[in-house]
Amino acid sequence: MAWNGVLGHDNIVHQFLAALQNGRLASTYLFLGPSGIGKRLFARTLAQALFCEQSSPAELNPCNQCPACQQVRAGSHPDLIQVSLEDGKSAVSIAQIAGDDEHRGSQGLCYELHLKPFSASRRVAIIDDADYLSIEAANAMLKTIEEPPPGALIILIGTSRQRQFPTVLSRSQVINFLPLEVDQLVEILSSGLIDDPQQAETLASLAGGSVERALTVSDESFLETRRDFYSTLSQLNFDLPSFCKSLDDHVKNSGKAASDHRNTLRGLIDLALLFYHQLQLKLIGTEIQGDNTMLSNVEQLASNWQHDVDSVALCINRCFDAYEQVERNANRTTLIYDWIDQIRQVHLTGRL
Repeated sequence: MAWNGVLGHDNIVHQFLAALQNGRLASTYLFLGPSGIGKRLFARTLAQALFCEQSSPAELNPCNQCPACQQVRAGSHPDLIQVSLEDGKSAVSIAQIAGDDEHRGSQGLCYELHLKPFSASRRVAIIDDADYLSIEAANAMLKTIEEPPPGALIILIGTSRQRQFPTVLSRSQVINFLPLEVDQLVEILSSGLIDDPQQAETLASLAGGSVERALTVSDESFLETRRDFYSTLSQLNFDLPSFCKSLDDHVKNSGKAASDHRNTLRGLIDLALLFYHQLQLKLIGTEIQGDNTMLSNVEQLASNWQHDVDSVALCINRCFDAYEQVERNANRTTLIYDWIDQIRQVHLTGRL
């Protein structure tokens, strides 16, 4: 069931509904989960429900028609403060949080949050890209998080615990968002993003529960990379230096910013996780799912696999290790080589 256009997070809706009805809404929340699954939309819809002029906040049911609801949708509500990573920047700066050097303490999110609400009963701050908070920005936030203005609500949005400063993490109530189900993703894609129903279903099956990933994989160059990627993984042995170089070049050419490189590398790791999960299913005799590219390559590797099914878990675990290294900003070239080298070892020997 969708909550005001938000699909797939009903349990979290009920959690906030109970908190509001019991008067136990926290002052700071940290929304964590993969990109493109609705965390930002949920945060804005929550702000809309709190500001709605026709519905009580405890009902968590914004009308979508009143001036306050319309302003939140337009991003112009005077009591909604939104901060995100600026174009071309590598971090959310202290100037965004506490003002620049000349206006420290008299500008920025913390200052605005302490102002008297203009038209609502409270002020709400949404900090998107919390993964990219600079250490100065995070430190500048601590006093406001520890002693928030009455009724104020702070929502930070990130992808993982590893990318948050411990001082912020320990002072926030963490809400974990799960990837969307395939049918939910198809519904979202079919509502104006993808015209062809068959293409929407195919993209949803490839996207790992993320709208953002689905739109990324719709690009023909990505689909070509995916075909080559799976074709190589379908072999017990492959040219390690050549394969690693092709992956490194693909990541390097995905954009100028380091965040672009990280997102692309995460996408490749996700592809590998999907591949090895389907391989596990195939080896135990369970029906596998996916498009022709996935099915044909998984079946090819399964027919030549010389080890027990438990060995596939080593490949999956190595993918999770690589994902953690991405979050820690490990050297890209070294990460890719070590990750693929160990996967190749499992292909050949069944062990690490």
